[in-house]
Amino acid sequence: MFGGSFDPPHEAHRRLLASIHEHFQFDKIWIVPSKFPPGKMPTADFSDRLRWTQNTFSLPPYEVSDLEANSSHTIFAKDIIYRLQLQQPEAQYFWILGEDQWEQLPYWKNVDDYASRLIWIVMGRSRANKSPFKSSRLLSRRLLKSSCSYIWADIELMTEISSTAIREWIMEEGLKPQDDKLKKSLPETIRDDVYLCYQNLKKANN
Repeated sequence: MFGGSFDPPHEAHRRLLASIHEHFQFDKIWIVPSKFPPGKMPTADFSDRLRWTQNTFSLPPYEVSDLEANSSHTIFAKDIIYRLQLQQPEAQYFWILGEDQWEQLPYWKNVDDYASRLIWIVMGRSRANKSPFKSSRLLSRRLLKSSCSYIWADIELMTEISSTAIREWIMEEGLKPQDDKLKKSLPETIRDDVYLCYQNLKKANN
């Protein structure tokens, strides 16, 4: 499972998940766009973000979840886990998250109730170790009660590409879809749609 606001999804998301799949060969990678991400106020509507994510990850092993489409409030990780485990209780679930999110994990809502049900894949930014994927280990000190099994995925992240930067390039710098930054950052299947959406939002806010 890989969650996020996807405001918008971009090439760094694609390359990251492709690398994860190459090493782990998961049967399925669930991608879960958040309608009301905790601590964030998305710029684009959820319907746009969901459509972009579906178009970006349209082929197996990826499957984009629309479980938050009809929600009127934030859906926390614990709710996602419970729903999926009810559907497929025999499956082993992994949660993919960044090192910055990993640092905040002890503060996730009711994390002690479900942390031990998962194996967490942490995308680290450190390049100190040459091995791209370390073996699974147990962690307990950074959670209140649970022992938490995790794998540290020390992979090369495309830090120059982010959803925030893409929005700024379009809404503040006025970049067009044919500009190199956007061509390298946004999948071709959604590039024009993303550009028009943020341009329209900029005009509406002026």
